[in-house]
Amino acid sequence: MNPKRALRVLPFAGGVSFLAWTSTLLIPSVLDSGWDKFGHFAVFGILGWTAQLAVHADGRAHHGRTVLGVLLTAGYGVVDEWIQSGTAGRFPSVGDGLADLAGGILGAWLWRFRSVGDRGRREGVR
Repeated sequence: MNPKRALRVLPFAGGVSFLAWTSTLLIPSVLDSGWDKFGHFAVFGILGWTAQLAVHADGRAHHGRTVLGVLLTAGYGVVDEWIQSGTAGRFPSVGDGLADLAGGILGAWLWRFRSVGDRGRREGVR
């Protein structure tokens, strides 16, 4: 893999690493506030975007790779819930997993929308 493509993978790898670390922390004010589903949705939306950067390392939108990016994001959501199951005071949740999936889909859709729009502007398509 050339260095330019490798750099496109770093945001996803960094996001996964950051989330793995935060999954081991107990943050009671967020957990008790009811905002945790929104937090999962927002963070996994960003992770979904970075997954699209990683799987579309050549910068071209491709449906199969878009689905792969969503599956990577959702798969990490499952891993995130598993990590939380081993953390005192944290519990896995199907609702969190669904929020992760929804956020990942939104991140992928936004990346795809931006990618197709950029291509249209470059090619003079309106």
